[in-house]
Amino acid sequence: MTPTTNPYPLLSPWESYRTLSRDSLASELSDANYSDGTSTGVPDEADDIFKSIGLDEIFGRVQIVLGFQPDAAINAREFLKSQILSRAPRLNDSVKDAIKSLHVDYIAGKYANYRQWYLSAALRHPEDSQGNVNDVEAVSPERLIKRRFRSKYKKIKTAEKIQQLGIYLCLLVESSNLRLMPELMCYMFKTAHEYISNANPENPTKMAPSYYLEVLKPLYRYHCEQINHNVNNTLVKREADHDRTVTYDDINETFWMAERINTITLMDGRKLVDIPEEHRWAALDGVDWEKSLRKTFKETRAYAWHLLVNYTRLLALLGGFFWVFLSSIMVNIIWLNPGQPWRTRVGLDVYVLTDFEYEHAHDDAKRAVPATVLWTFIGLGGATGVFTCVVGAMAEFGFIPATMRNIKILLRRFLIYFAMLCACIAPAVHLLFVDHATFLAKILTAVTVLINATCLAVVVVVPPTTLVKNKIDNPTFIRNFAPITRQQRLYSIVLWSLLFIAKFIESYFVLFDAVTLAMEALWNLNPNTCAVGGWITCYVVSKIAVLLLIVMLGMFFYLDSYVWWLILTSVLQLSISSFRLFGLVWWERTFAHLPEKLFPRVFAIKDLPSVYRADPQVLCAELWNAIVQSLYDDHLINSDQKERISFHKIESMSLSKKGSESNLSSSPGIAPLDNIHAANRMHQTPSVSSTKALSMHSSDVETLSPSTLAYAKPEYLAALGNGATKMKFFPENSEAERRLKFFAHTLDMQFPVAMSVESTPALSVLIPHYNEKILLDFKEITTQEPESSFTVLEYLQSLHGSEWENFADECRKLIEAEKALDDDSDTKFGETTKSSFGDDSGSIFTDRIPASIRPELLLRTRKWASRRSQTLYRTISGMFQYATALKLLFRIENPAFCGSFSPANLERELDRLISLKLRVVVDMQRYQQFSETEMEDVNLLLKEFPALNIVWPEQVTDENGNQRFYTNMFDGYCEVLANGRRASKYRIELPGWPILGDGKGCNQNLGVMYTRGEFIQVIDANMDHYLEECIKVRSILAEFGELSVVPNNPPVALVGLREHIFTHGIGAVADMGATTETTLVSMNQPVLSKIGARLHYGHPDFWNAVFMLPRGCLSKAQRGLHLNEDIYAGMAALMRGGVNKHAEYMQVGKGKDLGFNSVLAYFSKLAMGMSEQMLSREQYRLGQQLPLDRLFSFFYANPGFVLSHTFAIASMQSFIIFLLCIAALSNTLVVCPQKPILGDWTVDMSKIVSDPPPDNCAHMEPIKDWLGTIVIAFLPVYAVIILPIAAHTVIERGKSAFWRFVRQLASLSIFFSIFGTMIWCRVFLSTANYGQARYVSTGRSLELVRKPFHTIFANYSDLALKAGLLMLACVLYVTTSEIVTPAISFFWITTVPLIISPFWFNPHQFRLDEFMQDYGRTLRWFRTGNSRTDDPDASSWIAYHRNLRRSITGNLRRLRYGVQSKDHRRRARRTVIWMHEIVVPLLVAIVGICAYAVGTAGGIERAVFLVGLTFVPLLVNAVVLVAVHAVCVIIGPMVGTVHRDGIGPVAATIGHLSSLASFIVVLGGIWLLSNWEFREALLGMIVFQLVLRFILRIFTLLLFRDVDETNTNLAWWDGRWYMTSSRWSQLAFSTRLFAPLREYPCKILEMCCWANDFMVAHILMFVLFPACCVPYMDRLQTFMVLWAPTGKASARIPSINRSTQGPRRTLPWWSSTLFLASFIIFIAILIVPTVFDWGFGVDNLPKLGISLGN
Repeated sequence: MTPTTNPYPLLSPWESYRTLSRDSLASELSDANYSDGTSTGVPDEADDIFKSIGLDEIFGRVQIVLGFQPDAAINAREFLKSQILSRAPRLNDSVKDAIKSLHVDYIAGKYANYRQWYLSAALRHPEDSQGNVNDVEAVSPERLIKRRFRSKYKKIKTAEKIQQLGIYLCLLVESSNLRLMPELMCYMFKTAHEYISNANPENPTKMAPSYYLEVLKPLYRYHCEQINHNVNNTLVKREADHDRTVTYDDINETFWMAERINTITLMDGRKLVDIPEEHRWAALDGVDWEKSLRKTFKETRAYAWHLLVNYTRLLALLGGFFWVFLSSIMVNIIWLNPGQPWRTRVGLDVYVLTDFEYEHAHDDAKRAVPATVLWTFIGLGGATGVFTCVVGAMAEFGFIPATMRNIKILLRRFLIYFAMLCACIAPAVHLLFVDHATFLAKILTAVTVLINATCLAVVVVVPPTTLVKNKIDNPTFIRNFAPITRQQRLYSIVLWSLLFIAKFIESYFVLFDAVTLAMEALWNLNPNTCAVGGWITCYVVSKIAVLLLIVMLGMFFYLDSYVWWLILTSVLQLSISSFRLFGLVWWERTFAHLPEKLFPRVFAIKDLPSVYRADPQVLCAELWNAIVQSLYDDHLINSDQKERISFHKIESMSLSKKGSESNLSSSPGIAPLDNIHAANRMHQTPSVSSTKALSMHSSDVETLSPSTLAYAKPEYLAALGNGATKMKFFPENSEAERRLKFFAHTLDMQFPVAMSVESTPALSVLIPHYNEKILLDFKEITTQEPESSFTVLEYLQSLHGSEWENFADECRKLIEAEKALDDDSDTKFGETTKSSFGDDSGSIFTDRIPASIRPELLLRTRKWASRRSQTLYRTISGMFQYATALKLLFRIENPAFCGSFSPANLERELDRLISLKLRVVVDMQRYQQFSETEMEDVNLLLKEFPALNIVWPEQVTDENGNQRFYTNMFDGYCEVLANGRRASKYRIELPGWPILGDGKGCNQNLGVMYTRGEFIQVIDANMDHYLEECIKVRSILAEFGELSVVPNNPPVALVGLREHIFTHGIGAVADMGATTETTLVSMNQPVLSKIGARLHYGHPDFWNAVFMLPRGCLSKAQRGLHLNEDIYAGMAALMRGGVNKHAEYMQVGKGKDLGFNSVLAYFSKLAMGMSEQMLSREQYRLGQQLPLDRLFSFFYANPGFVLSHTFAIASMQSFIIFLLCIAALSNTLVVCPQKPILGDWTVDMSKIVSDPPPDNCAHMEPIKDWLGTIVIAFLPVYAVIILPIAAHTVIERGKSAFWRFVRQLASLSIFFSIFGTMIWCRVFLSTANYGQARYVSTGRSLELVRKPFHTIFANYSDLALKAGLLMLACVLYVTTSEIVTPAISFFWITTVPLIISPFWFNPHQFRLDEFMQDYGRTLRWFRTGNSRTDDPDASSWIAYHRNLRRSITGNLRRLRYGVQSKDHRRRARRTVIWMHEIVVPLLVAIVGICAYAVGTAGGIERAVFLVGLTFVPLLVNAVVLVAVHAVCVIIGPMVGTVHRDGIGPVAATIGHLSSLASFIVVLGGIWLLSNWEFREALLGMIVFQLVLRFILRIFTLLLFRDVDETNTNLAWWDGRWYMTSSRWSQLAFSTRLFAPLREYPCKILEMCCWANDFMVAHILMFVLFPACCVPYMDRLQTFMVLWAPTGKASARIPSINRSTQGPRRTLPWWSSTLFLASFIIFIAILIVPTVFDWGFGVDNLPKLGISLGN
């Protein structure tokens, strides 16, 4: 019975804490009709049911007793109401059944997270220890807990269910960041439910502690302090890495098991578990979280060990077979090492001809490797795989907390692997060292092979957690995989079986069999054939080459598995896709039978009257015309095209109504164009209020009947049906045609039958927004930058010429209509048109346009440009197409209902219905910091889309000076305040700043509880949607399965959609990225879904909110670790029992980064996120527990992608080093004059006996042949990868795809791919070693402005330019050697892009005047930063260098007196970076030194002298710096009194030039050492760079942290140390002494790096300069890179328009002169020594008494 008064109004127990009070709070919040919109939003019958069950009273009691905030309780109540009303129509309109089903899904059901947590955590009821002994006798504790849980929740009443749901939702709403910890929420719910169940209902004022103040805030503060610490009310990130930070997951996993929960301790030392359950909620405010929480998994920064532990089984499989293939060739080479290299090979047997056998070949004396030995070595592949598991088991100890239980489990697993390893090796030891010739040895060999194969199969197939039962973590949350279907399992097994069969066959024949001869030639190289270098050096270099060859084979062995993954997924996608390979015109047949195809796919046929099911033409015609109208409103087609592709009414004898609405010239059911005011349509389309333009008049409803209406087929469809496919209905590459084609494609697919609009579940669209452009400003799109040739609007016009013409035509009509009303206007229409849309002055709108229409036209132009850019306006207008589509479908499917209302009332009812079905929420993280322009843009959004909900975080300072934080939500119906902002509908106080992570994950979490309904679509702020796709939304929601009160099948957690990258064609870089994204994502996602391996890889996926919100929401948000936040939600859904699906029949528009720099910034973000992902516990658990086939799918679809890029670059660098060794050897070896008798060549014994080969010669032909073979093998691999992708693109886009591919090749897009691969690799490795992963704001605007040279150099020199230049030098050296073959051109193609790409894709890079000015800017950049008058924030070389150095050394966070560092970086761990910073550079330097010793005439002595030369710049800098600094200290303060800069700039210039001079001297010495031979000098310079790099790395590692706050750089140069800090005199003497001593080695390092970078920058500019001298090079590059066509509409690509840009700066004569002089000197240094005989060199030094070698 409903109470007459509410005894529990939603009152706040801490109202005095709120900064904004509300009048009549109790009466407002207790109103059951409180809703989010202007109307009630709740049907009257549902409202009566809510009143009857006392929903508001229940929430009032929950809020009062448990201490929730009123707005949080209201939000939770409305959230629950929306989900109840969403489910009730699908449960026979039963509200009680909807409540029951929600209770089952949230609390008590089989798949409810709370129930799974309760049972798996082994939490017991109090009566378990007090109950009847007969009840618990012979019953396990787990079964007893399960039985009691079932009995407790089986027969509870509806009011109790609502109370439990209310508690749970209130916890989720108010918990802020803690809602990312789902099991913590389960524990909080349990304690709250026990507390409220035992609360006295007669005394409602007796409340628990405030949840926000006393429970939530302490736990939030603990978590926040783990990540940040507060400095002057600013959160500053701590230095602790992930393995030393208690993260979200660590806190959450504390509540996974009862034994962990039992460790929670109160401040007074008691355990929380010792307190009675009904009092624990009140005791939560006394928990000592510091003592209670600890790490449950260590994300140690050791990516190689993580890779080994996570994917032990995959590495064991690859490692085992790699050993098998390698041993099959190496055993034959190593087992017998004869003195003669002449050998023949037959199969696996090696025959060696000795000197005696040369003379007596007919005796057939042969020695071969015993078969037992050979097969024993091959069989040890199993031992290799098991050894991998042993090492992985040992490494796992470093990631799991060292508790006694964990150690026992890991030790048991290690012992099992170790026992298997011993079983594999023991027989092999006997065979290799004891007996290998007897019959017993043969049997033992077979047993050895069998044991090894069995052990390898066991360790690969059986997951480690299955091998030894894993009780380290709760399996409910990490191994609760939903079963995949039989078809998915079949696809998966067949795919991976074919992949590895093909991979192993190809690997053996292409990699190992082909390299055998080259390996044999290198291994058996006779050191006596070395002319110089000595026996030892020659021997070492040959063995190094063999080792490098093996390393390369290992990398290729992994890479070809990834290549086969790409190939087979492409083939599988083509086989399962609806896009048939030979059906390029298949979509035309669909158009010919449009009604038959459209009707069963789109309409709710079960709920339609039989008359429409019999003849669906009317409904299909109305829907088709609405789609056409939407294309017209988007300016994709003109009025003529609209008429040709629309259905038209025709006269019928049975028409029940005649009139103007049956005019043949107007589209049926759609308002004629002249009846809709153009301004209204342009201003509102495609908002919800514009549905009148997309649907029929209510006066026409009664004619919607097959008996009263008839339609003529559009000319477009009729032509396609008759086969007239060559008729032109659309412009070339029209977006309208593409959309209609895809729509036709999807109509032939199978997808669920649509439900009625009334039964459609409620959907929310969640859009996180940070700094994305809301709406383009008019000045922004019409202003031409000095460094660009056109404005943004002109460029958009050139890309969308026909659309601009349609827009201009509509604007002309609007102007003409307005001018017709203005009798005083003297301007003719033709003049207005010309001045407005095509004059040469660059102005779009002039004063000749009437003032009344001018603002409207400006707004229209801004919207037109915004709809073709990546703006928030485009995204929101696209997402509100859902509302348009639902209204349209409801009107068409319910003509009788719509006819019973007047137009105004009908629109009101439709708005009421749609408000229950759709909610668009935007999280504006920066709303409080918005500028006035941004606020105006927000108001424009709310004016056009008043139903839009905006959520934003607020930070305020109260009267006590304390920082307080709130989350606010408002919409377009909220009151506008005096400051221009809107009043908040909800305002919930937070425990602290909610953005603790990298932004997006926390931003999503901020707004997720303001969504409504059962499903959430996550959308980025650069996406779009289309009406024809939105009408399929009912089928998408039906993919989640039929709703039942008690579900029997695992819930569907995710339905992924197809993306259409609408930024294709906007330049070469954007199109390359769009092509890659479209083909790979569009092809991979369906395949992953088919094999049961699809995860959440981003947007625009649909989430099951009821499933995901209780499981940690839609993403994770630990700073740094969860940088790629999207994929973690997919992994969580997989591990927690969710089913992931994919739908190909619906596409959502997606924008990508457009410019070279922004695309690479996006790559960097992904690479950093993937590097951090390798450390995560999700990858560890999935790798340890997934079935083998699903493990392979997960690996190759996620970490395998970035690892393939890393191995590709590493293999290329290893290959180049290998070639360097071979080239050095070839220059000193005595090469045999004829080919050896190898392989399949016929052995002519008579020739051998009569003409034996020379004793001391080397055979290089096998190596040359292998180089050609392996390079040629790369080409078909690339072709096989490209062909399926090309076929997929051609099928989707038709013939235009071919020309698009040609244009990409002509634009050198392959350069971008190679350079992007290098960025992937370097950023991934850098993040893995140094950490410091962070969100990179890429910006998605057009890049039309030229970047200065020094900016490009600072961005990419350390990542790619320096490495590319060094690799190019190596390739040049190889090209000049004796082993040069046509295959070397492959390495030119792969290295040149590393130094050219950043400049080729830089707009107007080759404009000569800008290039010369660039040189002056670059010189200024190198010298800036050493003067006190320089801007400290300006770009300079010293700032660039310090930024690089701090990635290793770190910098001091603050000084002794609290001065905060602006850009803090923690010091990299030496234990982590030793391999990357010391070992690898040292090994490469040693290889280079050995190659130099062999490849030059001087041998080892000259190589040692070259290493000594490397120290010359260091010594010179050390001496010069001491002298310069002494002078600066003496006279610097005196000069500083006269001039502010003092002596600093002069001293810095002297130091820099002296360092540069020392480098020039060293380079001259290298020329001298090389006897002026270019080839030897080039090798010497390469070795000099390698050794110098190693020395500088060691120098950097020995440095202390940077002290950037004290301006030590300026103090060193001007000697005024007292000016480094305002408290210098107060610092301790040791501190004042430390600063100069620490700066001295820093300056030595800086001088060497400065001189090196100065020379590298000049070499790069010298390489670019010839291209700048080519006529019309700038126009050619602009056309090829930006793809900016001319001659369309009013678009133009002018050269520099001086009248609009202002006078150009004249060329600085000094920079041009200096550059030309430097260029001439550079050319002279290269040419003169090689042309003229100097008459002296290193060989002449012995005459002077100096000897450096032979």
